[in-house]
Amino acid sequence: MIDLKTLRNGEAFLVLEAAPRGTSGILFAVDDRREVSVQKFWKEFKWSPLLRRLIFLMKVPIIVSLDPAVAYTVVLPATLNRRKSEGPIDAVALENFLAQTIQKALNTYRDEAALALGVDSLDTILTQSRAVRFIADGKRIENPIGSEAKKLEVLLEHMFSPREFFDRLNGMVEEGIDFFLTDRAKSELLLLGQGEYAPLTHLHFPDKKEGVFWRVRPHDSDGYIERGRVPLSGKIFYAAISSRWGVSENNAALLYDRYLGNDMSGHAYRHFDQTVKVAVGALFDTFQKKKFSGPVFLKGGPEMPFALPQRKAGMLISRISLPNLLEWRGFKLRKSLWPGNRPPLTHYLAPFVEFYYDKSNRHINHWLKRRIHWIA
Repeated sequence: MIDLKTLRNGEAFLVLEAAPRGTSGILFAVDDRREVSVQKFWKEFKWSPLLRRLIFLMKVPIIVSLDPAVAYTVVLPATLNRRKSEGPIDAVALENFLAQTIQKALNTYRDEAALALGVDSLDTILTQSRAVRFIADGKRIENPIGSEAKKLEVLLEHMFSPREFFDRLNGMVEEGIDFFLTDRAKSELLLLGQGEYAPLTHLHFPDKKEGVFWRVRPHDSDGYIERGRVPLSGKIFYAAISSRWGVSENNAALLYDRYLGNDMSGHAYRHFDQTVKVAVGALFDTFQKKKFSGPVFLKGGPEMPFALPQRKAGMLISRISLPNLLEWRGFKLRKSLWPGNRPPLTHYLAPFVEFYYDKSNRHINHWLKRRIHWIA
C-alpha cells in the first residue's frame, strides 16, 4: 500500500528493472533522515492512470535499470589534446570529439558485447553513451565548453543491448517522459566502490549456472569493466560432497549444513572436512587463475566454510551487505518484510543510489542520447 503521507514528506523514486522475463518495479520513498522505505513492488510492472498521475504530480524521477543479460557496459577514458592557440572549447569541437569517441566505441566493442549478450553483432545496438566525468588540465569540471584547457579528459560509459530489447525499451516509458537509464551490474559496481570505479571484483554465484563476475580493472586498461565467467556454480560444496560420498544433491546440502554447524561425530567431521577443503582449494585456484585481487564481493551461493571477510593470496573476500553498502552512501533502509522469492533489493537500490549521486552534465548527455538514436 502506497503511503501518500510519507511520499509528500520526502522524496519518491520509481525504479524499473527490465529483464528478459519482464519488467518489475519498486516505488521508494526517502525521508528527511535519508531513511529508504519500499512503498510498492510490482512483479510485472504496468502503468495505470492513477500511478501515471501520481508520478506526474509528484515529479517522481524514473530510473530504468537493465538486467545484465540484456546490457553490456564498456567504460572508456578518452583524451582531447589541444594547442593553446585553439582558444576556448566550443560546442562544435566538443560534439565532434564525443561523436568520434562514440563511433570508435561502437566499432571496437560491438563484437565483444554481442558475444557476451549471445546475439549477432548486427543485432547489437549501442543503447546509450554517457559522459560521467570531465577533467580539464587535471581539474574536474562539470562542463568543458568555454574551457581553454590544453588537455581534456572524459570518462564515457557505453551500453550495448540486443536490438529486440532496444525496441522494447523504447515502449517501456511513455514518449516525452524523461528517465535515467543504467545497467544494474555497473550500478552495483559503483555501489561497492562507494560511487567510484574503484578496482574490485563482484562475483555472482547462481545456483545452477556458472558464476559470473564483473571486475573494475586498473584505470590504465583499455576498458575499466571486465565481464567474465568462473566454471563454478553456487553448489560447489554440495557437488563435492555428492561426488565423494555418493549421495543426492539435496542430501549433500543437508550434510553440508550439519558440517557447518559441527553437528556430526568427530570421525565424520574429519572426513567431511577433507572433502570441503579440497573444494575450497579449487575455489581459490579458480580465483587466482582469473587473477582476482583486492576486494572480492560475493553474491549468492552457499554459506562459505570459512569466516568472512577472508584475506587470501592478495584478495579480501567479503559478502555483500546491503545495510552496510547503503550506510557507506549515507542512507538507512527501513526494516520491512521482503519475501525471499523476490529479486534482491540491491537490484533496485544500486540504480537508485547511482541516480541519486549522479553529477554528470544532463545537457551534454541529452545531446549524446540524440546522437545515439541517430546511429541506431
